[in-house]
Amino acid sequence: MKCLPRLPLVVISLVLSIWKLDNVLPQNKEAKLDYLSVVLSSLGLGGLLYGFSSASADGWTDTWVLTTLIVGSITLAAFISAT
Repeated sequence: MKCLPRLPLVVISLVLSIWKLDNVLPQNKEAKLDYLSVVLSSLGLGGLLYGFSSASADGWTDTWVLTTLIVGSITLAAFISAT
């Protein structure tokens, strides 16, 4: 309920920004989305975020915390090497 008073300001800002801001970059119609990079970066950053977040409650020696941190680190390294 704390964010409810800010909602009109967010909506007004969004509408004004869509209406008034112009795209200054040239459009590249041949740009493709790299799905492997999206999956690897999401898993890597999500695994690290979940591992660090759950470490405070479960402890650093918990197997789930260590597993998510290791998987997150490996997939983030795979993302870096893929790009």
